[in-house]
Amino acid sequence: MTLRNRARLIGLVSGLVVLALLAVYLVADRDRGQAGRAFDLTESLTFQTIQLRSALFGRLVRPQTQPRAQAEAQFARLETLLRQEDEQLGEAGDRLAQSAAQSARHLLGDLRTLYEELGDPWADPRLVERDQRTADLILVNSHSLILSISQLRHRANEQFLQATAWESMALNLLLTGMASLGLVLYLIVQHSVLAPIQRLRETVVRVAGGETSLRLKSPRQDELGDLARAFDQMLDQLQETMVSRDRLESEIAERRVVERALRDSEQRLEERVAVRTAELESANRELESFAYAVSHDLRAPLRALSGFSQALAEDYADRLEGEARLFLEQIDQASRRM
Repeated sequence: MTLRNRARLIGLVSGLVVLALLAVYLVADRDRGQAGRAFDLTESLTFQTIQLRSALFGRLVRPQTQPRAQAEAQFARLETLLRQEDEQLGEAGDRLAQSAAQSARHLLGDLRTLYEELGDPWADPRLVERDQRTADLILVNSHSLILSISQLRHRANEQFLQATAWESMALNLLLTGMASLGLVLYLIVQHSVLAPIQRLRETVVRVAGGETSLRLKSPRQDELGDLARAFDQMLDQLQETMVSRDRLESEIAERRVVERALRDSEQRLEERVAVRTAELESANRELESFAYAVSHDLRAPLRALSGFSQALAEDYADRLEGEARLFLEQIDQASRRM
């Protein structure tokens, strides 16, 4: 797999991991928001229930000064809030809370019926005993209503605390996942890019120092592997060139010995000298031709080494640290000098 495809795969996987962690956190945040709104609604229910009981108690104790409209308004507010509670509980599917809400609705309905049956203010002496029983039932049912609303509030508080804890855990998971993902990406870049570049740099420095027998022998099937194989091929050709150069220098030395022998041998000033001179000129031409061929053969791997270095620097400059870019520049400069 090439470095370009590997980088795309890593980016895709990283993006999916981040999106998954972010989705978990957003779901937890949504649940906490819903639980918070449900808790606020139960707080309003508790407050309005206490207000209703106060209005009912005032009506029972001071019927002349406590108007009926105040209690009726409280009944209307509580009915509206209980309808909102039913809608939220229907979405949440909490059976325990739904049972408490149903009990509260029944109690509220009974309270309203009892309140409507209550005489105004016991004007008929024959209904005093009945009104007294109704007042007692109103007090009992209002207390039961407060208990039912308290159950709703307690359940909403539990769910809010659970949602808050889940949101905190999701946030910690998101932060931990992001940190772990950053560490994994660093290790991947270190292993896949920086370490091979460092090894290539060290090999180039040692070869420049005279250790031409070194080889990278990289098994990688990407741009860095291509660069390493091109470098090894260049070293092979360079070593062959050095062996051929030594052989040619030996032949030149032998020819110089022959020349000196020809010059020293007077019995043989001019035909053999001409023959040897022609042979020497032919050998020199062959040497020049071979040197030109060797020079031409060396240019291709050197251009490949320089080209791969430039391609790596252009395509992955934004992912390479300053030291890695320095290594690539040194490789390119060394190839140009060679």
